[in-house]
Amino acid sequence: MSAQSRFNSHLNTAQTANEVQLQPKRTNAAPIYLLPAKIQDIVADWVACFQLPEDFYLAGVLAAASAAIGNSYRIRIKEGHSEPAILWPVLVGPSSAGKTPAINTCLAPLKEIEIAYWREYVLKQAENAASEDKGEKVIRRKIIINNSTMEALATVLAGNDKGLLLYMDEILGWVESMNQYRGGGDEQAWLSFFSGELLNHVRLSRDEVFVERPFVSVIGGIQPGVLQSLAAGSRKKNGFLFRLLFAWPENFSRPYPNDRELNPQTTTDYAEIIRELHAQTVGNMDSDGAMIPEELEMADDAKDVFSAWQKVLIDRQNDSDEDEVSMLGKIETYAKRLALVIELLNRVCDGFDVWASIQITKRSMIAAVRLADYF
Repeated sequence: MSAQSRFNSHLNTAQTANEVQLQPKRTNAAPIYLLPAKIQDIVADWVACFQLPEDFYLAGVLAAASAAIGNSYRIRIKEGHSEPAILWPVLVGPSSAGKTPAINTCLAPLKEIEIAYWREYVLKQAENAASEDKGEKVIRRKIIINNSTMEALATVLAGNDKGLLLYMDEILGWVESMNQYRGGGDEQAWLSFFSGELLNHVRLSRDEVFVERPFVSVIGGIQPGVLQSLAAGSRKKNGFLFRLLFAWPENFSRPYPNDRELNPQTTTDYAEIIRELHAQTVGNMDSDGAMIPEELEMADDAKDVFSAWQKVLIDRQNDSDEDEVSMLGKIETYAKRLALVIELLNRVCDGFDVWASIQITKRSMIAAVRLADYF
């Protein structure tokens, strides 16, 4: 049973959030083996040292890679239809299960990029202050944000068209902060963000923010006992709920501590992979300086893999209730996006320097549909 299916079973059986309990063990453990070999070794060292579930690291690595890619690449489905690398993983586990430490480990290279961006901003601000003409307005580049209000997000996106990662330690805080002041507008905006659709937002200051391709991946954690709260209001009916990818370990139990130290090379290797992914995926620019994503097509054999898996998915949808139809539809979307993320991770880990005219390979597509089955 997938993590999403487990969650659906909660919605069908629990009357209140307090009645939500862990379900029986599911059969599919986190498929770390689908990641590049270098990342498998990194995760193995993390798990041996910190003794946290592989599921948490799987979600964290995918979120970090998604943010590093940003708007640089999309996967082409057909003419006029492509998908971004946007992912919204949610780590599910009891309090003190290690969700936050696992996320912090996976996001460490992005935080280094964020620090570099801040230093760059401070330096340019100082140069402007020392200049007689004060220079042009300095844009504050960012890659990680923790404020999910629409006002703050619109402002940051306007200066960061490559994209952002929203990191909320408790994902319920993000969800429940929506619509506090805008009567449903924020939730609808997030539905559009998931698809990377155009943002045209009028701020309280009455100036207008226009972002042609907003990119916001999201990651955070939640406890099983409050999962039901995610389905409150219209979030189940409008499909918001099914846009979340649940990483839910099997029968979590906290192990006794050990004396294992993390190999310093593990930290170095992982940071290099994420930095290289971020640096290589620079994207193209239009005449106004806006980023234009490069669209990667599926190789013919990758199309065959996806088509065969898609037909099985559609047969299941045709024999399902409304909720499962919605959930499976989003899983299909995620399979495409995961293929894009895995393909680019493979290329970085395999040491490819040429990024133009690449395709989604059969290898990456097989990994993507199996990952989709896991979620």
